[in-house]
Amino acid sequence: MNGCRPSLVSAAADRVAMAVIREARQLNLWIPDDLSIMSFRGYESGELMEPQLATVRFENEEAGIIAAWTLIQMCRREPAARKEVPGWRFEPGASVKDLRRPKPELPG
Repeated sequence: MNGCRPSLVSAAADRVAMAVIREARQLNLWIPDDLSIMSFRGYESGELMEPQLATVRFENEEAGIIAAWTLIQMCRREPAARKEVPGWRFEPGASVKDLRRPKPELPG
């Protein structure tokens, strides 16, 4: 990476984020001080991580209903929405650095 290191990894799933945390620890990186990590999906296993994984949790049941209804409409050759977004919420966890915190004063 030409000498530069990322400060944030946004993983497509919690399991990928967990693997990144494992690899970061093998490189002696501190999370979130050296590397912030977040994911999408929000499995309960992320809550058991240390530090607790920051994630965007989707409403899986709602997403399933949307998908099923869209398939039914397509099978009936009815117009279906091209895009629908299920409910979601961000769960901050502790694996992402809080950038709102003021940086400590350096001596000198």
